[in-house]
Amino acid sequence: MRRYFALFFVLMVNSAIAEELFLTYPHQSFSDGYPLALLKMALKKGQPDNQYHLTESGIKIQQGRALVLLSQDIELDVAWSMTSIEREKKLRAIKIPIYKGLFGYRIFLISAQNQHRFSKDMSLSGLQQERLAVQGHDWPDIKVLQHNGFRVEGVEIYDAMFELVEKGRADYFPRSILEVWGEAQQHQQHGLVVEQQLAFAYPAYIFFFVHKNNRALAETIEKGILASIDDGSFDILFDTIENGAIERANLNNRKIIPLHNRTVNSKGVYPWPSLSQQ
Repeated sequence: MRRYFALFFVLMVNSAIAEELFLTYPHQSFSDGYPLALLKMALKKGQPDNQYHLTESGIKIQQGRALVLLSQDIELDVAWSMTSIEREKKLRAIKIPIYKGLFGYRIFLISAQNQHRFSKDMSLSGLQQERLAVQGHDWPDIKVLQHNGFRVEGVEIYDAMFELVEKGRADYFPRSILEVWGEAQQHQQHGLVVEQQLAFAYPAYIFFFVHKNNRALAETIEKGILASIDDGSFDILFDTIENGAIERANLNNRKIIPLHNRTVNSKGVYPWPSLSQQ
């Protein structure tokens, strides 16, 4: 009888510890679905006793606005975004780059008729002074390009960035080697292609973020991601979105232009190997 009572007591304690938690993430204009899949896996592995319900916000929220709401503990519980020193002051970052740091390798979307305007022989000053890039007005990347002497047009609306290149009002749109292929396919009917000669490389990390005071959620996500790295499930999921993008980027045959990124603090970041180490 004591044995059954003890078992009943253990089950009651475990059921008291387990929680049902509801988390809201931002409805974004663009997403490949991967961050959400990774977040679900991390929560399950990080705290298997709890049941998490993830809900998308009711309306689309621009990236910068989403991080403001998260910092104010309004509507959102978790988000993912490119990091910066400024963002990490206001939010708690889980400092494991969810795309393995590959967002720092940038190749360009250009108008198909303008490939001749980009070449390996082009001087750095020529690219800086004679070509106009476009980026999100509140993205950390715009500061990276500005700090490195490039002319950049900041734009608020995501789709408008492609339109500027399509209409010849900007010369190129630097995109990560992971996202550029899908975007090129989506906009090929408007004459956009992937530039073949040049690439930027700089430290750039996309992290999960939570409210500054939400240490418990941050620790759960971090624990779950580390567990998925250890058991190999991270790589299995990542491979579904990498899908040959690194090989297609053909970085060995491009002129790589290294850029300094003073908007990030690389201290404490999970040390994924760079492409040069692979």
